[in-house]
Amino acid sequence: MFRFVFRMVFRAITLVILAGTAFVLYNLYESGQLPVLKRLIEDTAVTASVRAGFAIHRDLADRPIDVSTTGNVVTLSGRVASEEEKAEAEAIAATIEGVDEIANHLEIEPGLEDTDGETRKSFGERLDDAALLAKIRTALHLDREVRKLDVDIRVSSGQVILRGEIPSEALMERIRTRVASVRGVERLEDELELKE
Repeated sequence: MFRFVFRMVFRAITLVILAGTAFVLYNLYESGQLPVLKRLIEDTAVTASVRAGFAIHRDLADRPIDVSTTGNVVTLSGRVASEEEKAEAEAIAATIEGVDEIANHLEIEPGLEDTDGETRKSFGERLDDAALLAKIRTALHLDREVRKLDVDIRVSSGQVILRGEIPSEALMERIRTRVASVRGVERLEDELELKE
């Protein structure tokens, strides 16, 4: 008897979850946001893949390289020790599926040893940063006003830096509140500026 009741409850819960998922997807489709959400997820996956490629590279793993993706364009910024490392970073990014164009803004700093004296990050820590970045981007995208804004997000070991020009104090506060509420954010450094 208990098994029968348990199965019925389990089936009912599963049905409710499936119906809820279908409802949410239908509303996203109807509002035209499903393609935008898909693009956001694809951009995050490409960024994570490029970062993973750098994380396992002998020379690039310790370099302060930031990666961002918009559409199929990957932007690399930060510092490397040589022209060869700059070319290697671009070559790695070019091999990632979904990358059509690379904007390589890496600066060459001869003698660069480690990432600004930070301790070396493990592959897992780099993936944790990428996952946290994806959660933050998703949280911001869910707000219909904030998703339209160009907010630069940097993540390192739970520490988040926000940059960008925002049109109002109210939107700046919404961004701060959303980001601070994401699980995994340990410290938030706000470098947002009010657009004039």
